[in-house]
Amino acid sequence: MARKPKLLGDRDLPAGFVYPEDFLAVVGQERVRQWEWLQGYQLRGAAQRLWEKQTRSLVPFALRRGTEFMACFHADRPQEGGGYEVMTLDSGDERAEPVQHCPDFTTWWQGARGEDRPRTATGPAPPPPPAPGEPIAELPRHPSQEGFDPEAQHLPDGPGWVPPPTGACGCVHHLDPFAGQVVPYGKSAPSGLPPRRVADLVMERDIAAEPCYPGPELTWRNRPVGPFHWQVFLGQPARLHHDEDGRVPLDMWLMGNPGVDLVAWPDRSEDLFLSAPTLCRDGILTLIARGLLDDRVRRRK
Repeated sequence: MARKPKLLGDRDLPAGFVYPEDFLAVVGQERVRQWEWLQGYQLRGAAQRLWEKQTRSLVPFALRRGTEFMACFHADRPQEGGGYEVMTLDSGDERAEPVQHCPDFTTWWQGARGEDRPRTATGPAPPPPPAPGEPIAELPRHPSQEGFDPEAQHLPDGPGWVPPPTGACGCVHHLDPFAGQVVPYGKSAPSGLPPRRVADLVMERDIAAEPCYPGPELTWRNRPVGPFHWQVFLGQPARLHHDEDGRVPLDMWLMGNPGVDLVAWPDRSEDLFLSAPTLCRDGILTLIARGLLDDRVRRRK
């Protein structure tokens, strides 16, 4: 018999909040590699710390391993048919903007499980970047090498990797919801520049992504790192949207996202290299765009 999960009681929960049935069906019973369920004293402590910095409408339920990224139900945003919007944010930063929105728990759970899919994919190569006027279809960690196994991402039967096609990938987001958003400029950018949308950066290839497996031979603290699956080009126009002395470096922002195992940015050049075998090209572009949309990658005022 499955144990009853140790969740927050009615006295602690926002008025009217009820844990969704799809959440109760899996919490504490099914596991995913990158996330741990919050229960018991750990949940109460996490909730208290979160509520000291954020609204009490957020009901935490999972913590991303090795980070302070916390997944929460938003009690003020119920969904038609039951459940609540799920928001993931940096619980250690009281000014942090959410790094992920999901319409409900099932969508979040599918994304979390997608990270545990086998790290290979078959099928046709992903489509090329969309041409101007076509709809754009989501978006990308820095070498912290304690315990990293550089061989862990090779195929069981030998080296090789095929980019997963969009729709059969482990991406949490794709480009469509973000394409029309205007990307703020960094504090160090010249004044008077025209506004640019995510779609502009993608269509003009100021951000671009190409498969590069196994990638360049890079080292960190005299140890080899990799393999890398994606080479991301970040052109000078795109680099105007973040500051090198921003509150959160762009590569560190990318590190904490689902599906990303490693980010290397040699010499802070135009090229970043990502170990992200379950993400498609569209998902990599979306990850970069979402990073540039986050104000934490820009300098404090």
